[in-house]
Amino acid sequence: MQALSQAQRLRHEQSDAVALPQYKRAVELDPNLANAYMNLAGIYYDSGETSSMMPYATKAFALRERLSQRSRWFDEAVYYSQTGELDKAKATYIQWQQTFPADVTPHQNLPA
Repeated sequence: MQALSQAQRLRHEQSDAVALPQYKRAVELDPNLANAYMNLAGIYYDSGETSSMMPYATKAFALRERLSQRSRWFDEAVYYSQTGELDKAKATYIQWQQTFPADVTPHQNLPA
């Protein structure tokens, strides 16, 4: 958890590139840290490296029960979008949107 906490701080205060090795260290120390896998997937997604993203997204998806509800919806929606399951992604965003209408993320990312 300490490595995960440090990675999150680095990502927030510095950059994804600086945080990336710390997230990798976090999953080496605890291979059940769904949040670390989700952040690794996010870093690769944001940098356009979707082929590098998928193994981390898949692992986060497998461990999604360990995530907060908001993080779980985010993880599921991204995973479904990347695997071409757009109906499932849309349903996830709609459920998220209905539960937390003030959260902008599902409104911005909801597929047409």
